[in-house]
Amino acid sequence: MLSDSKITLQNLTLGVSVESIGDNAFDGFTALKKVSLGSGVTSVGTKAFANCPKLEDIYCYAVRYPAVNADAFENSYIDYVTLHVPARSLTQYKNHSVWGKFMDVVPISEDDVTSIATIEEENVKIKSNNGQIWIDGAAGKVVRLYTFGGALITTVNPQSSMTGKFAVYDVSVK
Repeated sequence: MLSDSKITLQNLTLGVSVESIGDNAFDGFTALKKVSLGSGVTSVGTKAFANCPKLEDIYCYAVRYPAVNADAFENSYIDYVTLHVPARSLTQYKNHSVWGKFMDVVPISEDDVTSIATIEEENVKIKSNNGQIWIDGAAGKVVRLYTFGGALITTVNPQSSMTGKFAVYDVSVK
């Protein structure tokens, strides 16, 4: 029997610190629609995303495509899934024996990253508007902003709300 998380999880984001996705890690996550793989991912294991029939989009921020087993997406209908990759790596992904099998391989634009939905956690609200990241409620916390590639842009300890125009891949508030 599938666990509740396998049945209900629709969006999965793996941050820049994740390097490897193990064998069968998300096999059978039948509701999964969108996956974001951080720039640190270097390998995707056997059947890691097998049997995920509702997949629609995979965002892979790794400039160098991760090593991937041929059956990593078995029965996940990748011929109907769009793979979003860094623009400078588009040709390499398209020519790869596994990554190139996706329905469409398209470049990640700055709009893809800055059009994040509003995120609220621990009374901190993060949203995007016109290419800017807005962070409210982070006073007294540490805020880290990262680039597409996962490189740290800056670390700040805001005294009040902050905004800025960044090509941000990930925001960490602690």
